[in-house]
Amino acid sequence: SKVRGVRLPAAVAAATRTFRKSYSSKELEPLWGAMLKCFGSEERALAAVQANPQVINPSYSFPNTMIESKRVLRAAMSEAEALEVMRLNPAVLQCGPSLEVLGAAEIKAVATARSLGTRLLPPSLRVPALALVLAALGYVLSQSQNADA
Repeated sequence: SKVRGVRLPAAVAAATRTFRKSYSSKELEPLWGAMLKCFGSEERALAAVQANPQVINPSYSFPNTMIESKRVLRAAMSEAEALEVMRLNPAVLQCGPSLEVLGAAEIKAVATARSLGTRLLPPSLRVPALALVLAALGYVLSQSQNADA
C-alpha cells in the first residue's frame, strides 16, 4: 500500500533543517506519512523525529521500508512492545526485512542499548561506542562459531 504524503508540522520541518542536504516537501512528506502510520499518533511520531531526525532523512529512510519494519516488529511482538522499541530506537524503522532474522528479545535489547547510548554518551562518542559494541559482538559471534567447529 502506497504511503500518502502528509504536510510536515513546524517541529518536524525544523528537524529536517539539520540535514546536510535540503529536501523538497515532496521527498519529506511521504516519510512523515509513514511515521504517522507506524506510530499511530502525531505525538509519538514527533517524539521519534526529535530523538532521531535521520529517521525522516530521504537519504536513509524509505516509506515502504518503514511500513515493512513495523510489520516485522508486529509479527515478533505486541503493538505496545513494538511502539516501545520504536520509541527507544526510531532507526529500527530503517531496517526493513533484515529485522526478521532477529527475535523479539534481540530487537528489544538493541533498542534499549541504543537508547541508553543516546542518553548517556555525548554525540562525539556515539559512533566510536557503537563501533566498539559491534566489534565486541563480532568477536563473540566468531568465538561461538569456533566453538562449534
